[in-house]
Amino acid sequence: MKRNKKIIVVVFVMLLTVSIALAYFVGKTLLDGKGASTTVTTANIHGATLKVEGELNFNAEGMLPGHKDISRIKVTATGNNELIPYNLIWTGTNSLATNLKFTVYKTSSQIETSSNCKKHDEQISGGRKLYETCEIQNENQMGEILTIGTIQSSEESIKVELAKDEFINATPDGQIVYYYIIIEYPNENNDQYPQDKGGSFNGVINAEASDTKPDISILAAYVENEETGEYEKTDEIPQEGYIINQERTVCNNGAKPTWDSKNKGLLVTSFTKSKTECELYFDIISSYNALTSLNLSIQGTLNGAVKGTACSSGCTITNENGLYETEDDDGKSYIFRGTVDNNWVKFGQTSKGQDMWWRIIRINGDGTIRLIYAGEGNIASNNNGKNAINGVAYNFSEAFNTYVGYYYGLTGGTIFSQTHSNSNPSNIASQTENWFKDDTNLNEDTQLNHIDENAGFCNNRQISEVAKKWWSGEGTANRGNGAIATAYKGFYNTFITSVGWMSELNYVDLKCSSSDDYENNADYQRDYYTWKEHATRGNKVLNYPVGQITVDELILAGGFGGKNNDGFWLNSGTLYWTMTPQYFSGTNAYVFYVYENGFINNAGVSGNSPGVRPVINLKADTQFEPSNNSGDWGTKGNPYIVTD
Repeated sequence: MKRNKKIIVVVFVMLLTVSIALAYFVGKTLLDGKGASTTVTTANIHGATLKVEGELNFNAEGMLPGHKDISRIKVTATGNNELIPYNLIWTGTNSLATNLKFTVYKTSSQIETSSNCKKHDEQISGGRKLYETCEIQNENQMGEILTIGTIQSSEESIKVELAKDEFINATPDGQIVYYYIIIEYPNENNDQYPQDKGGSFNGVINAEASDTKPDISILAAYVENEETGEYEKTDEIPQEGYIINQERTVCNNGAKPTWDSKNKGLLVTSFTKSKTECELYFDIISSYNALTSLNLSIQGTLNGAVKGTACSSGCTITNENGLYETEDDDGKSYIFRGTVDNNWVKFGQTSKGQDMWWRIIRINGDGTIRLIYAGEGNIASNNNGKNAINGVAYNFSEAFNTYVGYYYGLTGGTIFSQTHSNSNPSNIASQTENWFKDDTNLNEDTQLNHIDENAGFCNNRQISEVAKKWWSGEGTANRGNGAIATAYKGFYNTFITSVGWMSELNYVDLKCSSSDDYENNADYQRDYYTWKEHATRGNKVLNYPVGQITVDELILAGGFGGKNNDGFWLNSGTLYWTMTPQYFSGTNAYVFYVYENGFINNAGVSGNSPGVRPVINLKADTQFEPSNNSGDWGTKGNPYIVTD
C-alpha cells in the first residue's frame, strides 16, 4: 500500500505541473520586456490581389452512396509583402436531399490526386445493397486537415466556409497555397435513390475578407551568451545587439518569424492561421546597427557549398531571394542573394554634379556596409546602372604569375613574397583610384567621413592546395612564381581543370585568410587591400578606399561558374571584372569576371572588354533614411539615403 501511495503522489505532481504550464502559456501574448510588443502586419484584402483558381468537382451521375471526389483549389496572393486574412467560401446549391460531407486539406505544394472508387453490389435480406468505397491518391501528402463539415441540402443558394480565418503573405511574385477538398456522398445505409434522384450540385469558390487579427503567443525567448555561445532563457526581448536565429526559432502552423528590432515587434511571414505559438532564439550580431538602420531581416544561412544559381525564376534555386547569413573574417556577414530590389543606395555625386547610385552587396562582419557602383544621374527608370569605367585591361601584361595581383611585384621573381608584393598598381587599380579622385566627390571630407578606413577588398592569391591534384608538376616548390603554372584559391571555388566548370557546387566563403588568426596571417596581410592613409589592418596599400567585388561575393549573391543567370541582381547586362585571381596557365594570367548574361567566366588580364564597377565600404554607424515614406525601403524608386 505504501508503494501505491507514492505512485499516486508522483502522478498528481506531474499533472499539477502540466496544469501550471498550460495556464501560463496559453493565451500569453507578450513577454514582460522593456517596451516589447507583438505586432503582425495586416492588410485589407483589397490591398492585395487574391486569385482563386479551380472549382469543386462532384460528379453526381452514376454515383452510389460512399462516392468521393477530390478537387484542387489554388490561391495566389500578390501584393507588397502584406499579410492578408481571408475566408475561403463556396457559394451554390445542393439540391440532393442528402447532406454532403467535405474535408479540406492545405499545403504549399501541388501534388497529383485522383479519386479511385469501386462499386459494390451486395445481396441483403429483401433486396440489394449498392454502394461505393473510394481511395484518394496521395491523401497523406495533402497537408493538414483544416475543416470537416457538411454542405446542407437546399434548393436555395447557400454559403459554406471551407476554410475560415486563413492568412497568406501577399508577395510581389505571388505567394501560392493549395487546398485539396474531398466531397463525399455519405452512405446512410438506407435507400437514398428515390429522394436524391434528379438532384444536382453546383457553385463557385471565392476568397472573402476576414476581420480576424492574428493571435500570436511567444512561449519563450532565449538569447545567446557572448562568452559561452550557449542560449539562455530570458523574460525580456533583446532591444539591441541581437537578431533572431531563423534555424532555431520554432513556430507552429508553419509561421516564419523575424524580430523587428527597430519597431520592437514580431513580424511573421508564411502565417496561415490564428493561435500561432513561437519560441524565439536571438543571436548576438556585430552588424546590428546596420541591419536595424536599413530595416532589414535575414532569410536564412549559407554555409560552405553553394548549389546552383539563385534568382526568382529561370535558375537553379528560385527560393533563395533576400538577405542571407554567412561568415567572413570578422564574424557574421549578411549578403543579398537572388533577385532583390531593396538594396539601392544614393550616396555622393560625380564631379559633374550627378547623383551616384549604389547597391549593397553585403553587411560585413564588423557592421560596415559594402556597396557596388550602379550608375549616375536619374537611373530610377533604367534596369541597371552603367559601369563607371568601361573596357579596361586588368593589367597590361599577363605573361607572369605576378599579374594576377590587384597590385603586383616582380615578374621573374623566385620568391613568392616578391612575386606577389604590392609594389605596383595594376591598371584596374589605377583606373579605379583615379575615378575616385577625379570623377567623384567621394574624396571630399563630408563623403570620406562616411567611408570606413579599415574595411578592405580581398585579392586572394593563396595557392589552391586542392586544385593541385588537377595540375601538372604537383609539389613544385616555386609554384606562384615567375611563369610556373599555378592555381589560386578562387580556381577551386568555381572551376576544376579536368572537368571544366563545376556543375553541382561552388565552395566559397568571404574569408580572406586561411587562418582564424588572420591578423598575423601572411596571406591576409598581403591580399587584404586597405587604405594606406588611415587603415590599421590589412596591407595598407590603396591610395583611396575603393576596390572591386570578389568571385565569392558573386556566387553567394546568386551567380555561378559557367552558368547563365540574368535574373540575379548583380547581373548588369555588361561585362565587368572581379579582383579574384583564377590561375596562371604557364603563359597567361587569368582573373574572374562577370559575363553580360550573368555567368562567371575567366579572362586574360590584358583583355580590354570587361568594365569596372567600383566597390566601397560605409561605416557601421552610418544612418540611412528612405527618400520617401512609401514603406518600400531600398527600392530603386525609394532608395536609401545616407544622412549626415
